[in-house]
Order: sequence, then structure tokens, then C-alpha cells
Amino acid sequence: MPQHQTLLTYLVIVAAMALVVFRNLRPQTLKISRLWLMPIILLLLVGVSFWATTLQTPPGALWIFAAAVVIGVGLGIPFGILRGRHSRVRAGKQPGTIVVEQSTITLILFLVAFAGRYLIRFFLPSAGPGVIAASDGFMAFAMTSIIASRYILYTRFRTL
Repeated sequence: MPQHQTLLTYLVIVAAMALVVFRNLRPQTLKISRLWLMPIILLLLVGVSFWATTLQTPPGALWIFAAAVVIGVGLGIPFGILRGRHSRVRAGKQPGTIVVEQSTITLILFLVAFAGRYLIRFFLPSAGPGVIAASDGFMAFAMTSIIASRYILYTRFRTL
């Protein structure tokens, strides 16, 4: 990939992360009917990323990729539950909406995990399959934590 495309890719990632931080530092009003829309879109994007990784991974090293994803999922579930429980949730002004105030500490931990993937790939572009798999584990962690936190938010909405 040409250098300017790589730089552009990382600039887009930084801009997306800045948007996530900006949106999560303010209370968000979420419609319950659309609570799962963003996680589904992100899951599709992560799935495409994983598919691209498997195409570049030597066949004998696919088990490393799978193990990293399983570990990422295993760590993402409790983190997502923690994130969902430490977010302040109240009923929105409109029926079927909630107002969510995310916890700052969980946002920071999430950003560290998400940024870890891209920092590994940026600073170690020719690293072995184990290092690349670890970066995909970070992505699995982030995706799973989003899904788990949305589930907790949904269960908290039902009790409001």
C-alpha cells in the first residue's frame, strides 16, 4: 500500500476515535428500537477486517488468530458488562428512548484497547502472525464490549 494511503487510513482512524470520544463525553439519547443498529454495522466492519486478516495469515497460523479472537471475546464480555453498569441511564423525554452518560474510565480503557490494534500494525508492520493476531484480539475485545454494554443498557431500560 502506498505511504499516502497508509497515512490517510490512520488519519481516518484517529478522526473516528476523536468522534467516539466526543460523543461519549456527552449524554446520548438512544432509541431502543435502534440500540442494535451501530453494533451490527460495527460487527460487519470487524468481520470484513477479520476476513482480510485470514487471507493474509499463513494457513498453519490460523489457530493463533482464532485464539486471539477467543481471548478478546472472553475479556470483552466482562468489560462490556462493567461499562454498561457504570453508565448512568435514565428514561428519555420521548417514549422508547434512554439517555446514557458513559463512564469516562471505561471510555479510556476502550480507547486503549482499540488503539492498541492500530499501533501494533503501524509500528510493527512486518511482525509475525502472533503479533498481528494479538491486534485482532484487541478488535474482538472492543466489539464484544460494545455488544455486551448495549445488552446491559437494554436490560436497564426494561427496568426503568
